Amino acid sequence: PLDVSESLNSVELSQLAAITARLDSLSQLSSDCNVKLLVDAEQTFFQPAIDYLTMECQKKFNREKVVVYNTFQNYLKSSPDNLQYSLRLARKHGFKFGPKLVRGAYIVQERKLAMEQNYMDPVWATVDETHENYNENLRTMLKEVASGSSEIFVASHNENSVLLATQMMNSLHLPAQDGGVSFGQLLGMSDHITYALGVNGFQIYKVLPYGPVEEVVPYLLRRAHENCDVFSTVGRQRRLIGSELRRRMFF
Repeated sequence: PLDVSESLNSVELSQLAAITARLDSLSQLSSDCNVKLLVDAEQTFFQPAIDYLTMECQKKFNREKVVVYNTFQNYLKSSPDNLQYSLRLARKHGFKFGPKLVRGAYIVQERKLAMEQNYMDPVWATVDETHENYNENLRTMLKEVASGSSEIFVASHNENSVLLATQMMNSLHLPAQDGGVSFGQLLGMSDHITYALGVNGFQIYKVLPYGPVEEVVPYLLRRAHENCDVFSTVGRQRRLIGSELRRRMFF
């Protein structure tokens, strides 16, 4: 356990105890209900705290299966090292590791802060580097899933990444259902990928954001920025929807 008694005041220690207890109770409820608890990622300036709290829950609840997942933002140059560090901790403490792989949504804030504080930009310089990093980390984790040490949540709207995952699952003999690999996309975004995965029997989740408008709209805008390459496929998605409508109406 982390000793923070000398670096936090009494109010901060009380807040830390409260959030730890809440996350613990959420993890316990998720375990009891046999559902997944996915802890989202935030900006780099407080992500280490999220990583620590989530790792403590994984140590406790991911003994036989993955209940708690931590999110890794692959637009960050540090993500391969962070992923490997978490894998080493999982092996050391004997629990199943559960990462959720995303590309990342705070690129503007991260670069602005790096410029203001005069430190190196933590984000890959190009979107192609982000894609390459995501796919390489995906390969790494699929091999870990095949070894039985981990499960993975592939949160991606990118066709190439999803295709890579399904092809590797086939080559590693990982079953579509209960093979330790889950997929997820936002409702209304890359639905054709979701449907294709579902038809072929893969474990797929559709994410429906819910909450106050002033919180949900910025969230959706960040997702749109994160997945801007999705919009290049809008024409094909419209054609697919039209084809399906005609099939249902006339055949």
